[in-house]
Amino acid sequence: MNGNIEIFIPETHTFAAGDSIVLWKDVTTIKGTPVLASEAIDSEMGLCWDTSDLARGILRVTFDPTGIQLVQSSEKDTQTTPVYDLYGRRVADAYTNQLQRGIYLYKGKKIAVGNRRM
Repeated sequence: MNGNIEIFIPETHTFAAGDSIVLWKDVTTIKGTPVLASEAIDSEMGLCWDTSDLARGILRVTFDPTGIQLVQSSEKDTQTTPVYDLYGRRVADAYTNQLQRGIYLYKGKKIAVGNRRM
């Protein structure tokens, strides 16, 4: 089994870090070195395939923070600059007081949201 494996994901399906799919089961031996045609799943969110178990037919979704492309935006676009968690999942459309405590990616930087005092 040599050559490229191409994965086509319906637009209605979304993946998150930690998800997995099984390409084949109950195969005892693989000859050759199959490779994925593309390891990117969602480059905007920094999601890619972990191919470490490809020989067993398992693809896992992992997060590559270097792959996030849309965190940064212009200063005048602050009302719609998305906020991401550290797994690359979009958690808010803009930075607001509604964010829970945690560490987020906002405009290409890590931000920490702590307890809010009135």
